[in-house]
Amino acid sequence: MSKIPANMEEQIDQIKKLEISYRKLHDNAIIQNKDTTIGNIEIPFQSILTKYKNFLNTIIITVDFDDDLSRRYLYNPKLMSYEFYGTVEFWAELLRLNHCSSTVMFKPKDGVKFYDINQLKTFINEIMILEKIIS
Repeated sequence: MSKIPANMEEQIDQIKKLEISYRKLHDNAIIQNKDTTIGNIEIPFQSILTKYKNFLNTIIITVDFDDDLSRRYLYNPKLMSYEFYGTVEFWAELLRLNHCSSTVMFKPKDGVKFYDINQLKTFINEIMILEKIIS
């Protein structure tokens, strides 16, 4: 259980230490397996961020990439997510923001959309508190 930060510096430190993972950012579907001893299987199926996309839309930035950056991230939203956010966990969000249904469609050049790096962790922290993932 997280303690309440005494000041802004502690709050920033807590946000920086916040573990962002695919499992934490997705609701799970549970498949009941009654025929074996394995039990239930949990499958992440819907991003929690989808629920809050109207709030997250306020921190979307659009940037034009030069040819070098366009080639670097061509078909590779995971690399872009890792280099921008420090985690690959936002690759699917990058696809959604840029209206791509698969990595094959991800061709960043003109008007690449992504969440403001400086504000995203604060928003994620608030979402995780609202969803009771963290306290």
